[in-house]
Amino acid sequence: MWGPWSPLALDRANARFAGGDVAGAIVRYEDVAKGWHTPGTRAEAWRRSGMLRRGQGDSRGAVRAFEAAAELAPEAAERGEVLVELALLYKHALKDPKSCAEAFEQAALESASGNEDLAAAGCWVDAGEPERALAALDRATTRP
Repeated sequence: MWGPWSPLALDRANARFAGGDVAGAIVRYEDVAKGWHTPGTRAEAWRRSGMLRRGQGDSRGAVRAFEAAAELAPEAAERGEVLVELALLYKHALKDPKSCAEAFEQAALESASGNEDLAAAGCWVDAGEPERALAALDRATTRP
């Protein structure tokens, strides 16, 4: 019932969160993420842990969780979404425009929209790297 393919794998952590125990939920999510569950379940557990850590003001812990989630996510769309979360964390909480741009560029590799490259261009401008900003803008405008 609690095996690696169980849809209930995250239920204990969800219950902790619903009961107001954010710290307990983070511990439970990370237990699932470090466990023997499927990569998709582990990625989702890391993503939820990252979101809670970000909400608690633990930006570095959130970065580690989002990076782990992006590495494990089996679908490109999921990886892209997590990388966008990571980029926004770098941009707003950590004020690190270079890491922001790099995360948006990684997200762009998982997406066909070009929106992530546009966001990366803005971060490259903030980082004082106009050449890289122009390259990102060029990639964004040449996508179909």
